[in-house]
Amino acid sequence: VTGPAIVAANHSSTLDPLAVGIGSRRRLVRFLIAREYYQLPLLKYFFAAMGFIPVDRSGGDITSARAAMQALKNGDVVGIFPEGDIGDGLMLRHGQNGAAMLALATGAPVIPVYIAGTHPHESLKWDLLQPARVRVYYGAPLTFGGLAEHRKDHAVLDEVTRQIMEAIAKLKSRADAARGDLAIKAAR
Repeated sequence: VTGPAIVAANHSSTLDPLAVGIGSRRRLVRFLIAREYYQLPLLKYFFAAMGFIPVDRSGGDITSARAAMQALKNGDVVGIFPEGDIGDGLMLRHGQNGAAMLALATGAPVIPVYIAGTHPHESLKWDLLQPARVRVYYGAPLTFGGLAEHRKDHAVLDEVTRQIMEAIAKLKSRADAARGDLAIKAAR
């Protein structure tokens, strides 16, 4: 994809942005990340250099949304985890409307992504110490141009979010099937 795009991925590890970034070799993905991670000593310099956008998860601060929209207007790729917090990696959780809001406000396509194999932990130290075979599955871009005038309608935002999460769920099914095929081969 050329031009602006939104990468919407599942979230089960602190290393998810790194996994997607490596898989997106040709484009820098500017992830929205929790401000508390963004402010970690030493890592904050890495996050700033990568163009990550800090998010105040307490709500009410639209600075990160404005920064993400500006990045998309500049033709950048913005990464977002619709599930919000790090999950257990077993099931997808309900998506929040941030990716939908950005897509409708900017017209940027949404690229659904499923990350398989990262460890479900919130500890960066634990993630770095546990080797894992990580696979990143990319779906076809989703566009919602016909809905842009309804971007403030909560029902429309919910529907777009549902479609994004459904696309991620289809990628999860592909990943689960591939993992099952590997288990069958290993058992033979």
